[in-house]
Amino acid sequence: MTTDSNVVEHHFKRDYKQLVKQWEEGYGWPLYKPLSDADAYIFDQIRRPLGDSQAEFDQLVLLLCKLMIDSLNEKDLSRNIDDASGLRGIGKLEQWIKNQDVEGYEEHISFLKDLWELRSVGSGHAKGKTYKKVSERFGTDEMPLPDVFDKILQHLDSFL
Repeated sequence: MTTDSNVVEHHFKRDYKQLVKQWEEGYGWPLYKPLSDADAYIFDQIRRPLGDSQAEFDQLVLLLCKLMIDSLNEKDLSRNIDDASGLRGIGKLEQWIKNQDVEGYEEHISFLKDLWELRSVGSGHAKGKTYKKVSERFGTDEMPLPDVFDKILQHLDSFL
């Protein structure tokens, strides 16, 4: 992976690693829990889909959610917000960011919530009307799935 690459997945992976390192150095705790040995493959498997396969797209969205949402360090996020009761995952991250007086985070949190919903109604359950509505927010009705996935990675990279 080269840093001068124009490939979206390379930018995303480089910036993810950079954020993880800088966050821990800056705050003294990791934003993301390290992947377990059983999940170590997740980071390496994130790539542009090879074709316009729904199954491959669903699997890659699932992997992104494991990396960006399921791996959030909720324990340390909770320690650093006043009232974490009832909050989980993205909600804890949102509250932590809000407490830091960061501006312009709302779009990114909304995107993470949409991505989680895409995973939930796409990879996690049988697809129905809700999947169609959510997937259209990502442009699946307008472009091939590899392009949609690139767009998702670009947005996540801008969040990082």
